[in-house]
Amino acid sequence: MFNRPGRLHQSVLMVDLSGRSLLMFEIAVFLSETTNFLSETAAMLSETTNFLSETGTMLFETRNLLFETGTMLFETRNLLFETAVMLSETTNFLSETGTMLFETRNLLFEMRTILYEIGNFLFEMRKL
Repeated sequence: MFNRPGRLHQSVLMVDLSGRSLLMFEIAVFLSETTNFLSETAAMLSETTNFLSETGTMLFETRNLLFETGTMLFETRNLLFETAVMLSETTNFLSETGTMLFETRNLLFEMRTILYEIGNFLFEMRKL
């Protein structure tokens, strides 16, 4: 069988072709595995993109909540300032009221003194 020159050439050619076929098969398997890996990588990147998008949405909502909180704190500060002003005005009013009550007490004391003197005068007039 190997004595004939054509057969030997054919045999070497078959080995060469089967080696190429094996190489082509291995390349095809490698490309298939690479495609699967890239597909899985793309899926993970898609999930990562979705996660980052959701994270961005949550960060935006957090920013809005912080802005609203800041607005409420500013309004609270304004209300506390207005309350302090009203308390100051109330303190002034109570101070003025206290002063007027003190003056009223002094006037009543003077009126009592005058009435006492009128009473003494009438008592003296009666004696006469």
